[in-house]
Amino acid sequence: AIFEAAPVLLEESKLQYMKQFASYAHHVIFVHGHQTALPLLARLREVKVSTPQERVSRFEKYYLYSMGLIVGVGEKASPEFLNEFAAELEALENDLAVGNRLLASYIQADYFVVQGDYSRALYWTNKFLNHPRTNLRTDLQAGMRLINLLIHYELGNLDLIEYHLKSAYRYIYKQERMHHYERRFLRFFKDIIAANDGSADFEIMREFRSDIIEIMKDPFEERA
Repeated sequence: AIFEAAPVLLEESKLQYMKQFASYAHHVIFVHGHQTALPLLARLREVKVSTPQERVSRFEKYYLYSMGLIVGVGEKASPEFLNEFAAELEALENDLAVGNRLLASYIQADYFVVQGDYSRALYWTNKFLNHPRTNLRTDLQAGMRLINLLIHYELGNLDLIEYHLKSAYRYIYKQERMHHYERRFLRFFKDIIAANDGSADFEIMREFRSDIIEIMKDPFEERA
C-alpha cells in the first residue's frame, strides 16, 4: 500500500515491491486460500519493468508463482496468460537461474498433462530434457522423465516408451534416491511394454492405481 500510494517509491524500488508483494500473497494463501492469491498476484503484471533484473523478478514473482498455484488448484489458465508466460520465458532464457528455467518448463508440462493436451505437454517436456546437463533440481529431472513416459503413452507412441523407460531408470537409479512411487511408475510402463498388444492394459492400470494409492499413504512418499 505504501508503494502504491507513492508511485515515486514504486518506481525507485520495483524489486523490493515485487518481493514484498509476493511475500504478502504467500501469506494470503495460508489465511484465505489459493483462489484469493491469484487475482492479487495479477497486480504484479502491471509493474512496468525497465531492466533485465526487474523483468526476471516479475516473471518469477508473478508468472512462475501464479502458474504453480494454477497447477496446484487444478484451475485452467487463460490463453493470454499461457502465451505471455511462454513469451517471457523465451525472452529471459539467458537471464533466469537454471533452477527456475527447469521449474518453468516442468510446471508447463505438468499443466498440459492435467489438461489432457499431451502434444503441448510434450513440447515443454522436450524443452526441459534438452537443457544442458546440470546437477540442479534432480527431483524435477527425475519427475520429468516419468511425465515424459506418461505423455508418450497417452499419445500412443509405444515404440518410444522402451527407449525412454531405460533412460528414466538409469537416471533415477543413478541418483540413489528411487522412491517407491517412482519404482512403481517404471514397473507400470515395463508391464505395458510386455503386454505389447494392449489387451491387458486395463488390468495393468487397475493394479497400478491401487498400488499408487497405497504408496501415497506413506507420508515420506507423499512429500517426495
